[in-house]
Amino acid sequence: MRRLTIKAKLTLWFSLLFIFLLSISSFLLYLTVSGILFQEEEKIIKDEALHAISHLVSTFEEEGDSHQFEPHELITAETKLTIFNIDGGISTNDMDPLLIELPLEDGLLREIEIDDNIWLVYDLPVYIEGEVVLWVRISRSLNNIAATLENIRFFLYISIPILLIIASAISYSLATRGLSPINQIIKTTKNIRQGNLSHRLELSRFTGEVGILASTFNEMLDRLEDAFRREAEFTSAASHELRTPIAVILAQAEEILSGNKKNSDYKKAAKVILNQSKRISFLISQLLTLARDYQDRFELNNEVIDLGILINDIVEEMRVIAEPKRVKISFADGKSFKINADQTLITTLIINIISNSIKYNKKGGYIRVGLSREKDYAKIIIEDTGIGISKNDTPFIFDRFYRADKIRSDKSFGLGLSIAKWIVDSHKGNIDISSELEKGTKVTVRLPIDL
Repeated sequence: MRRLTIKAKLTLWFSLLFIFLLSISSFLLYLTVSGILFQEEEKIIKDEALHAISHLVSTFEEEGDSHQFEPHELITAETKLTIFNIDGGISTNDMDPLLIELPLEDGLLREIEIDDNIWLVYDLPVYIEGEVVLWVRISRSLNNIAATLENIRFFLYISIPILLIIASAISYSLATRGLSPINQIIKTTKNIRQGNLSHRLELSRFTGEVGILASTFNEMLDRLEDAFRREAEFTSAASHELRTPIAVILAQAEEILSGNKKNSDYKKAAKVILNQSKRISFLISQLLTLARDYQDRFELNNEVIDLGILINDIVEEMRVIAEPKRVKISFADGKSFKINADQTLITTLIINIISNSIKYNKKGGYIRVGLSREKDYAKIIIEDTGIGISKNDTPFIFDRFYRADKIRSDKSFGLGLSIAKWIVDSHKGNIDISSELEKGTKVTVRLPIDL
C-alpha cells in the first residue's frame, strides 16, 4: 500500500468507498422490495379471507348452510380456500393436503414450505350470532415473490462488478485530472537546480488547494534563492576582506625568514603582523555576528534595561577611544526610561554607530548623543561633525561590506552599519541616516519600548 502512487491510492479508495456504498444501498433496496412484496401478499390474503367470510356469513344467514359455493365468488384464482365445518366437514378448492392438515390458528400468518414451494397460510373463524360455525383457511403461493427476489439478486450480482469497473475507470480518470496540477509542479521542480532558483510556478494555472500549494512553493523558492544569494554574497565578501590581511601577514613572515634583518626590521614586521592579526580577529568577530542573521537562527535574549544608563556607560568608554582625535562626545539624555530588549545587541548597535562617528570625524570635532521617547518608541540620535556621506552612497551604506570611496580605508570592513541595521530590524525598530559631505552625519534609531 505504501508503494502505490497517489493516483493509484485515490482510485483504490474511491473504488472501495463506491463498492461499500453500492453494497449497502443494494442490500437496503433488496430489503425494501422484499418487505413491500411480502406486505402486499399479506394484505391480499387478509382481504381475501375477509371477503370469503363476508360471503359465507351472508349465505349462511340466507340458506342456513354454506356447503354450496363457487371459488371464484369467494377468492381470486391465485388463492386457495378451505372451509372447515364444526362437525368436521371440509370443503376445498385444490389446496395441498399437507396444508389442510395443519392445526387451525386464529389470525396467524404462517409461511409453510412444502416440496420447495412456500405458502402463506391464514386462518380465521366465522361467527354467526356470537358462535363459531365455520373456519376459513386461505393460502397463497410465495413462489412468484421468491422468483422476483431471485431475479433481483441475480441482477445485483451481475451489475455490481460491472459498476465497480466503471467506477474504477471514472475514479482513475478523475484522479488523473485532479493530480495533473501536482504533476505540473513536480515537472517544474525537476527543472529547478541550485543555479536556476529564479524559476517560478505560474499561479494562474492553479486554483484551490493546489493554488495554495503552488503559492507556498514559490514562497519557499524565494526564501531559498535569497538564502543562496546571501550565502554566496557573504562567502565572497568575507573571503575578499580576509585575503588582504592574510597576504600582508604572509609577506611579512616571508620577509623575516628571507635572511638576516635588523632588530628594528623584526619589530616593524611583528608590529605589522600584530595589527593585521587584530584586524582579522575583529573581522571574524563581526562575521560571526552577521552569520547569525544569515542563518536565521538567532533569538533575542530580551531583558528589561535602563537605556539611559546603558548609553551613558557606552559614551564614557568611547571617550577614551575618541581622545587621540580630540573628538568630544556628549550625551544629553532626557528622562531615563527602561525598554525590553537584548542588552548585548543594543550595546553593539550603539558602539558601532559611535565608532563610525569617531573614525570618520574631523580632529577637534564632536559627537552628540541624544535619547528621548516618541510614543511607544525609544528614540536615539547620534550626530557628528565628520566627513559625511555623499547622496550617491547613502542608499548603499547598510549593504554588507559596502564602503564609500571617500571613507574607504584599511581600518574599515563596511560591516558596522550592516550589523546595526540587522540589530534594529531584529528588534522591529527602524534606523535612518541623513548626511552631507564635509558637514557631518546624523543617525536616528527608533526601538520599540515593549518588544
